[in-house]
Amino acid sequence: MLFQGLDSCMSQSEKNFILSLLTRGSPEHLSQAAHILASIVEMNNKSPSKDNFINRRIRKTQSEDSHDRRKLVDQKSYPNSQSQSQNARRMPRASSIMSTNSTASATRSSLATTSTATIPMSSSSQSNLRREAENERRWRVNFPLPSRMPKQVKLPLDFDFENKRISPIRFIDDEETLSFLHYNQRYNRMDYHLRKKLVEDAFCTLYISWGKVKQRQSYNSIGPRNILVGLEHQAEERQLPDIRVPWRRVIISYVEKSFERLGLRVGDVVTHVDGEVFDGNIEKLRFLLAMKKRDSSSVDIVLNADPGVAEALRLRSFMIRSQEFL
Repeated sequence: MLFQGLDSCMSQSEKNFILSLLTRGSPEHLSQAAHILASIVEMNNKSPSKDNFINRRIRKTQSEDSHDRRKLVDQKSYPNSQSQSQNARRMPRASSIMSTNSTASATRSSLATTSTATIPMSSSSQSNLRREAENERRWRVNFPLPSRMPKQVKLPLDFDFENKRISPIRFIDDEETLSFLHYNQRYNRMDYHLRKKLVEDAFCTLYISWGKVKQRQSYNSIGPRNILVGLEHQAEERQLPDIRVPWRRVIISYVEKSFERLGLRVGDVVTHVDGEVFDGNIEKLRFLLAMKKRDSSSVDIVLNADPGVAEALRLRSFMIRSQEFL
């Protein structure tokens, strides 16, 4: 889920802003988006009553004028004709896009169906809803999100993270899965094959086997290949982001159930600590956590806001826009 299930409590303009952060191809913007989404959840958890922050936000967004919402969507999806024709010339051909349904390209369905839950619907309305749900499912298959999405977690520091036996969360150095990078490189200086491997990594699930980090390929091979078409397009190559790609990373290797409730999962990549980019090893992470523990009882950890995920989301947005012009 692109907005971590918070779609209904955000206005269209807020969702557009966060979407722009997620699709700029920048790890720093991913970290910023994760921070905003985490702040919404945190304000909800601090609400003293049942009428919590998220419920109030849902009512506020539902009360907005629907015409204004459609206008915002139209402005985003259908720019002026001159811009549309220019963009259309830059987009890849439809023949290069794979699909699970050859009769029509998938169309994005609206998620605002909350008001229909208690209203009896005609058979035609039910049929339309089923059709929209199928289109949404097909869309997710053809243009899936990366396996690891950016998120921010407030990690309590009331445990001994030096003691592996009793620590509720453990980490492992990963110096193999991205070893093809050799040393830290600039993304815009990498050749096509290295960029392709980096984006493919974002669609892999990371797991631990015999003390080493392994990659499990996505069961859906069509979607990632559709998104990788963006790398082959000449117009897209002129927009390569100038970001540094670390060749090593720290992966979460074990999480107790009590910490899973925070959103931590095995395979998550540590990318930011209290807003600062983290690109070291376990020893550096332990040192940082020990320093933070002296002054605070918790630390904000951003996970999966790495260059591979950032570029995968950017290319996904590029390929989705290309379908809107076909």
